Amino acid sequence: MAVTVFKMPRLSMTMIEGVVVRWLAEENEEVEKGKPLLEIETDKSVMTVTSPIDGFIKKIIAKPMDVVHVDNDLCIIAETNNEAIADFQKVDEKIIETQTKIITSEITKDNENSNVEKLRISPLAKRIANEGNINYSNLKGTGPDGVIVKKDILNYINSSEQTVLLAEQEEREMKGFSEQIIEQRIPFVGIRKLTAKRMAESSNTTAAVTTFADVDMTAVKVYRKYIPVSYTTYVIKATIKAINEYKIMNAQLKEDSIVILKDININVAVGTGKSLVTPVIKNADQKNILSISEEILKHSDNAKNNKLTAEDLEGGTFTVTNSGVFGSYFFTPIINFPQCAILGMGKLQETPVVRDDQVAIAPIMILCLTYDHRIVDGETSVKFLQRIKYYLEHPEELISSKKKED
Repeated sequence: MAVTVFKMPRLSMTMIEGVVVRWLAEENEEVEKGKPLLEIETDKSVMTVTSPIDGFIKKIIAKPMDVVHVDNDLCIIAETNNEAIADFQKVDEKIIETQTKIITSEITKDNENSNVEKLRISPLAKRIANEGNINYSNLKGTGPDGVIVKKDILNYINSSEQTVLLAEQEEREMKGFSEQIIEQRIPFVGIRKLTAKRMAESSNTTAAVTTFADVDMTAVKVYRKYIPVSYTTYVIKATIKAINEYKIMNAQLKEDSIVILKDININVAVGTGKSLVTPVIKNADQKNILSISEEILKHSDNAKNNKLTAEDLEGGTFTVTNSGVFGSYFFTPIINFPQCAILGMGKLQETPVVRDDQVAIAPIMILCLTYDHRIVDGETSVKFLQRIKYYLEHPEELISSKKKED
């Protein structure tokens, strides 16, 4: 009997674990190599994973919303559908044996040379416990050979939360208040958790400052009649031109050095229907405005259909995000760390302006540049933003194929 135990693949360089969103095939259903098998939420996005072989799913091990470490088991695929479920008992035993070896091999090695009995806990359970400041020394594990696993930590958290809730309820009732009912609990995992981690890291690490500029988009509005690409595309092209003049905006801080990167790779925020992801336009300075537009549309379509790959999301050096599409006129975007700056686009608004001593109505967009003051000084940031403004008010220079000499 030829079977394959399909394990959680590493879908990005930073991936440690993934969340099973949903299975696209059921047990005993035939699957084809290269065809969609399940959706997995990683620390970057929701991705569709394909079947590694032709065959039949004999057992689904990881259920929807399970958090599965890289290289841990997802399902069992057999070449034929003739084998009885009982035939897979031996496979299951091998899986348990393998998982036990993985867990026990990564048991905490504290006090290795002491006579104190080592505490046995899986890496995932240990990380969850450490993040929640939970003392697990007295917990009894339900995993193989008594190992403390994720379920044990989560059960402890739930029981502790319940104890606190009961105490709070009693206190409220004594004071005459009624208990508020929790309508929904949303799992804090995957993209949401990673985004929170990165935003906190950016806020705690960078010396972030935001500066603003209002841009008259009249000329771009006219150009869009002949080159009908999005405003975001024009802004990205203008940003690229400005970065070529102020290369420090394409830098990162590496230990004790400011490293200016050669490639200009632009992260652009696109919606998935549930959240925003930032796929990358690689070597954006080598692309014309139509090519940039095509990549944005491709990334947007892939994001909505969960087809973005890890490669699509890695390698960015500068980020552009458009909150104007949601109705925001201006905001303070958070730097996509370890990048040194991010440009935000506000909503296009018809605004009174003065031209040649006359009041006129013009489509004005507010650009919001947040930069890391450790890397970029205030004068440079303002000049950089003003160059973006200049190019947007003179879009003919964005269309020209002639390159500006350094």
